[in-house]
Amino acid sequence: MYYYLNPECYLIPGVRQGAIYDIINGNVFAMDEECTKLIALFEMGKSVCEVQRISGILLKKINLLLQELTKNDLGKYYSERTFIKKLTLGSPLEKNTRKPPILTRAYIAISGDCKFHCWYCDKDMLRSLGCLGCSKHSVSKNLELDIDTWKKIISQLKRYGFKEIYIDAGDLNDNNYKINII
Repeated sequence: MYYYLNPECYLIPGVRQGAIYDIINGNVFAMDEECTKLIALFEMGKSVCEVQRISGILLKKINLLLQELTKNDLGKYYSERTFIKKLTLGSPLEKNTRKPPILTRAYIAISGDCKFHCWYCDKDMLRSLGCLGCSKHSVSKNLELDIDTWKKIISQLKRYGFKEIYIDAGDLNDNNYKINII
């Protein structure tokens, strides 16, 4: 048995995590590193047995992942190795002239200090990305930049054409003075 993502679903691998992006409805499904590696093997045309042998992950766990993907209409099983032509959006006349995205919005976190325990940020229920701009659970949680460095960062963002800059300061009551200065 083989498993492939649907033509409209793209695997987007990251350094530590990955995602499946559905270009039709715009949904993004976050995945951990292990799942990302498994899906990459399937997208390369490896069978379920080959993926199990290469990864060393229990077949039951692989099947649970594939069932979840199927349930969310992200892919399906095939009895033989199959070529799946990925769906693309846009005119065929624009052949391979995809322009890089233009970034106009930035989120910066002045501090990762936060004493709040929001229901969606609790350690047992931590979402894959947390709050937008939240660095409470970040690896570099204890890294704090001085005010001059923040001013330089914001000025660089302006120079690069960012139109919107959202500032998060962890606990706003504790970091309000930094926001006022910046």
